[in-house]
Amino acid sequence: MEEIVVPLKINVVGNAGVGKTSIIERFVNNKIHDQNVNSIFCALNMKQIVYNKKEIKVVLWDVGRQAQNYDLIFRNTQICLVVFDPHDPKSFEDVNTWIETVRQTTANGVIYVVVCNKIDLANPLITHEMAQNLCNSEKEVTLKMCSAKTGEGVNELFDFVIGNICEDDELFEHLYQQQLEYQQNAQPRDLTKDYSVCRIL
Repeated sequence: MEEIVVPLKINVVGNAGVGKTSIIERFVNNKIHDQNVNSIFCALNMKQIVYNKKEIKVVLWDVGRQAQNYDLIFRNTQICLVVFDPHDPKSFEDVNTWIETVRQTTANGVIYVVVCNKIDLANPLITHEMAQNLCNSEKEVTLKMCSAKTGEGVNELFDFVIGNICEDDELFEHLYQQQLEYQQNAQPRDLTKDYSVCRIL
């Protein structure tokens, strides 16, 4: 039988310019573009990894500011990263709105992480305490800090979110059996199947 590789869907959302694409590029390729690239609609990136002897295909949906069809984009997601720039107060103010948007179109059980990017830059307008207070005001939302530019905190961010899935034996077994069933029926579960709303990188 074909090897079972469990797909893990991660949506990365947030305002334009906060560094969503750069965080994804740093995780997938360990490098970023020198020029700013704003995601207008939606793009897909994938990386296959082994976590504690478990085969995982991480499918990252880079959701741009003009993305549509949220029902399709957020369908079957396990993890949502909400990114903000601590030098852009509006991006921080909109974090709650992004969380609510995803919650309206997904089932319970999604892991939410608020990501403060660009921590390599001095004089942030949004402090760690302010960001933590926001997370505390939401239900089961974790705060993580990183710099896509330097790479600081990026691997730790993804280790945290992927570990939340892989170390939950009951949840991972459910995802494994789900994928096994699809493959036995010759219908591999493909979290990138909604090509009409995304471009694949």
